[in-house]
Amino acid sequence: MLGLLIIYPAIATIIYEKTLSNAPTWLMLSYFAVAGFAWAIPAGILIKWMARPD
Repeated sequence: MLGLLIIYPAIATIIYEKTLSNAPTWLMLSYFAVAGFAWAIPAGILIKWMARPD
């Protein structure tokens, strides 16, 4: 989980810098809104996996 919280923002920022650095403000805000919520999908899967009975 800690790795996800460190690596995911780094990847999202790299994608932003490589593709959207000169984009309009509305597109950048949309990207960060989607990227900000998208981490919940792998985090939810990981939490579900960790909470399963042994």
